[in-house]
Amino acid sequence: MEYRYLGNSGTLVSVIGLGKNNFGRDSIPMIQKK
Repeated sequence: MEYRYLGNSGTLVSVIGLGKNNFGRDSIPMIQKK
């Protein structure tokens, strides 16, 4: 599984969630706060 940083939020989100509205906030399978 690949992860990508959203610099402003300092949040690690799976790239699967990216590409949708608001970074696919409703469909992100995994999210980890740092």
